[in-house]
Amino acid sequence: YTDLTANHALGQGITIKTRAGDVRNDITISYGQNSTNQVSDTDPASIALYGDLSQIFTTTLRHLHDAEDQAAFYLALRAYPQPIFDSITYAKNQFQMLRDELLRLRHQ
Repeated sequence: YTDLTANHALGQGITIKTRAGDVRNDITISYGQNSTNQVSDTDPASIALYGDLSQIFTTTLRHLHDAEDQAAFYLALRAYPQPIFDSITYAKNQFQMLRDELLRLRHQ
């Protein structure tokens, strides 16, 4: 086995993707005893781009300010598609070079 770092990867072999299905731009947080209280937060610009994509979270939070913070936090993470790592490519000859390097170091 050998460890490969990002320095060994081919730049053109690294790809990312985004998924609009992960977008949530209208957040409602239920909080309080029996989750009877609710607070909402929206991102109007995201709604204009992707449509109203809402989600309701039932939480064990007890206080309004905590629920507001949680709604804002989740909205900041989900109002727009986030890029996710998709693939990485290493050249075959890189493995040969690494093997040769390891053998050379071993015999020193």
